[in-house]
Amino acid sequence: MEPDEVCLSDVHVYADINVDIPQSDNEYKVTRTIFVYDDPKAITHCTEHNEEEENTDEQIETDEDGDLILSRKDTKTEYSIVIEHAMATRLRDVGLQVWSGALLLCDYILHHRQAFSDCCALELGGGVGLVSIVMAKVAQHIFCTDIGENVLTTCEHNVELNKVNEMGQESGVAIRELDWSKGNLLQDSSKFSWSTSDVKHLNEKTTVMLAADVIYDNSLTDALFNTVKRLMSQPPAKTLYIAVEKRLNFTLTDLEVACPAYTHFIQQVAALTQETSGVRYTSEAIPIDFPQYFHYTRTKYLELWKIQAEFVS
Repeated sequence: MEPDEVCLSDVHVYADINVDIPQSDNEYKVTRTIFVYDDPKAITHCTEHNEEEENTDEQIETDEDGDLILSRKDTKTEYSIVIEHAMATRLRDVGLQVWSGALLLCDYILHHRQAFSDCCALELGGGVGLVSIVMAKVAQHIFCTDIGENVLTTCEHNVELNKVNEMGQESGVAIRELDWSKGNLLQDSSKFSWSTSDVKHLNEKTTVMLAADVIYDNSLTDALFNTVKRLMSQPPAKTLYIAVEKRLNFTLTDLEVACPAYTHFIQQVAALTQETSGVRYTSEAIPIDFPQYFHYTRTKYLELWKIQAEFVS
């Protein structure tokens, strides 16, 4: 796609949105979507005998000892996350939308919450903050990073909407600017800059990295992997989870339907695993047959990758 082409995430096509929110500072209408997800690990069982139901036509069953067999009605516990986001945007502003890869990654986090319990995490290209908000439910602390005042401010607003940081300053989500094209963290007086304690926390405690829907432009993918390598080459050992979606396009170069952005991503993963600079990188595609908590279409074009760094002497 060209930078000025307008695109709309499939997530928003059939979303139940509220369009009565005032116009945003940019040219795109900001809307509100309530993402509802089920928690199958929080099931309540109704086992009480209700006298008012005694006279129904339902047959009462007993076991071999004559004791009543009480019916168990499982009910799922639902939670909701409120996200303000843009609808159709130009390619350069896609971080203001919510994409399917983010929901896939959120599913994985919720299903493997014990593995992420009390960890310190970093999200790259966090956009409007959905993944970080979900991660904050299980992690000790997460840095949600991106670039651009509009994206970062929207993310901050969503964190506030969902009351993520009410547990105190040592937990929750910290929104920070991280430009993949630069080799250093922004440390100045701006609102989303990194403090000295932030940098210390990032360098000494972060063990999990997250990214979703960030593979669509080859130059950005190159910058992403440069950032990943720079961060993962420093202890402690880190694991990156990255959700991607294959986007099929007819290319004049190949004269056929192809996924050039995805192909470039795979090449970068392969190059990373061949690094021999004191860190051994391994990668694997995670099967996406884990339970689906959020309501979206999980297609065969969605993938979740795991990249691990191991320090070797």
